[in-house]
Amino acid sequence: MIRNVNGLAVTERGPTHRLNGEPNQDACLRSRGLYGLLVVVADGLGSRPQSDHGSRNACLAARDAIRYWSANPLSSPERLAPLIQALWRVRIAPVHPDECATTCLFALRQPTGQWVIGGIGDGMAAIREDERDISYVIGRERTGFNNQTVGLGASKSASDWRFAVYPPSPVPSVALIATDGIADDLIPEQLQSFATWIAETLDGISPRHRSNSVRSMLRGWPTAKHSDDKSIAIIWESAQRGCTDE
Repeated sequence: MIRNVNGLAVTERGPTHRLNGEPNQDACLRSRGLYGLLVVVADGLGSRPQSDHGSRNACLAARDAIRYWSANPLSSPERLAPLIQALWRVRIAPVHPDECATTCLFALRQPTGQWVIGGIGDGMAAIREDERDISYVIGRERTGFNNQTVGLGASKSASDWRFAVYPPSPVPSVALIATDGIADDLIPEQLQSFATWIAETLDGISPRHRSNSVRSMLRGWPTAKHSDDKSIAIIWESAQRGCTDE
């Protein structure tokens, strides 16, 4: 079956940063190319003086790395770890990596229908492959909560990275990635409902209204006293109908 593949990436500055006139330490990116449809989110570590610089350039470095990596279909996803790291260091120069450390999570839906999901740091990266189950690559799992303080500029081990490859699914899939300002408040049952809402509700809305709808949700986040920046990115497949973001 031919499917539309749509995606969005939205970031919203948290109430504390808005009140203090401080920059958003999160960043996000959505990009479409010969490699497929890519979304990235990054969360600059709050203790670092130029975390916003690190997160913005992490998204760009991930995009550049995916472009180079995709040129060789036989290359394993694990090759992305040193490539993203190297390109990020080039982009942030002359700032020292320790001053702008950041997480970096991504989801890629390739033209073949295959999915590649992964990254480094906390937050959430997950995919709904059917009508019932959510598979987690990074974040909250059935076995507990993963909250490592690692990231670009804050890691010395390749084992801090997580990657997973998913084959084309017989039913439309949905991939979601988010920074911890969102991931910390979601439970598995909520995530399943949210993925269903994305697939059923946003599919027929114009791309501009999709982003506005999700941005409004982030601004009115229901968790009491929430203060963190929030970023979410989504890729979803649908039957060949509705509005496409191409």
